[in-house]
Amino acid sequence: MRSFYQKAAVVLSVAALLTGCAKEGEVQDTEKKQEDTVLTILVQQSGTNMSGTWEGESADRLYEETGIRLEFYSNGNGDEKRLKQYLAAGTLPDIIGFRDMEQAELLTGAGVLADLDEWEEELSDVFETSGYETALRYYRENFGGEEEDLYFLPTSVGKQGAEKDYWMPMVQWNAYEKAGCPQVEHLEDYLDAAEQMLEKKAMTAMGEPVYGFSLCSDWTDKKMQQPSSLYGYYGMDVGSLSPLFAVDAKTGTIQGILEEDSFYKQALHFYFEANQRELLDPDSRTQTFEKLQEKYQKGQILFSGYAWQTGEYGRTETKEEEQSDGYIPLVAGDMTLYQRPENPVGENWFFAVNKNSEKQEKACEFLNWFYTPENIVKLYEEKEGMDPYGKEEEKPVFQWLGLTQAEAGFSGEDPAQKKQSQGKTVEGCRAVYLMDALPAKLQTIESHLQEMVQELSWNMIYAETEEEFEQLWAEMLQRGEALGMEQLNAYYQKEWKQALEKEKVYGNSQK
Repeated sequence: MRSFYQKAAVVLSVAALLTGCAKEGEVQDTEKKQEDTVLTILVQQSGTNMSGTWEGESADRLYEETGIRLEFYSNGNGDEKRLKQYLAAGTLPDIIGFRDMEQAELLTGAGVLADLDEWEEELSDVFETSGYETALRYYRENFGGEEEDLYFLPTSVGKQGAEKDYWMPMVQWNAYEKAGCPQVEHLEDYLDAAEQMLEKKAMTAMGEPVYGFSLCSDWTDKKMQQPSSLYGYYGMDVGSLSPLFAVDAKTGTIQGILEEDSFYKQALHFYFEANQRELLDPDSRTQTFEKLQEKYQKGQILFSGYAWQTGEYGRTETKEEEQSDGYIPLVAGDMTLYQRPENPVGENWFFAVNKNSEKQEKACEFLNWFYTPENIVKLYEEKEGMDPYGKEEEKPVFQWLGLTQAEAGFSGEDPAQKKQSQGKTVEGCRAVYLMDALPAKLQTIESHLQEMVQELSWNMIYAETEEEFEQLWAEMLQRGEALGMEQLNAYYQKEWKQALEKEKVYGNSQK
């Protein structure tokens, strides 16, 4: 079974896994299936602008068992403006997939989401699955209004399984071994190791240049993803709470990244030094995520910050010397790897039904299929007729987001990834899943801050001197203060305390 990490690359360009087999002991009679139904769907979570009819093995099975076909609405590459355009025009599809609490509040406030409690029979598998109980209660009690209605279903409920080891420093084995297996005690030691490895492997077997590290330009919609990911090596997480705030799993506290003693400065300096030492891929600022993944696939990048990002290198190469190669975990001595905690209420990636749809019953039937635990493992392995990195981007293809607590590596323990859990680890706080939506005024402040941070972060990485690097950091702090970072900090500190209290109530997915 391919691990989550390999499929996570697909998630960035497609949408989610579709479930579709019958309940155990149930016989499907295709002659008795209901009249064919075409359901329209918008998957705002996806960063790929896909539209058209869903095709593939799972799509065929869905049709055979339910008579349902899915027609994708264009999502504008995940741009929130597209969702607002559909809402304003009154043209929302039958099923709406959206990606955060701000969008959830937008849609519930507009009164366009169906109350799923009214479709209890059609959603029987969802309501009867014990692993969803806490999540459904949480969204009813906190986002269902006075009547505690249920307007949307979350994803990734329960144990995070292989995904818990999301942050894992990886290096190419052959080059590392030929370099004498240099010791790595601190973050900066990876720079020395990469330098020594490049002396042993400057080109791939196909004659393409090799780099120690590489970044991409289009994986920064809300934060500088790769520099921020280095937090995960030291027991912290940036992004689950906010792109501008880190949660320290060891202390249970939060800190803004725009503080003088912030680890973010060290993370940027790491890539700054990599560039100074000519270890950084010169295409980093302009290349796409897809191009970056192609380079990993070819073995052009020696270091990966994620276990899933290494692709199939070493398993698909035709050159004999690279067939036995691959990436191995290499955790520095001072690191404590952050592990994603069990998620009792699910990720803020939701699916809902359009209240104004004439096909609400069939839409709920689809969602019931989508969330049935026993179906997910099977569909985890189903082929969708698409290469791992989404080259057929215009074809809508579902892949998995981690919807339940299914076993066999889907959301339980993944034996293949268990071997990679090297080094000290710390599990994160479940309170990160229990934050309310950011108020509209603060959303604007945060958005402006994110744009500024992205711009200056790139400038710092490509600064020509240490002096310029320090000047840009000082500018980032000053501009952050002027744009309202303190106001944002006050809000998050207050909300974090409340989330810690909620954790006492909703902290167990089986409760």
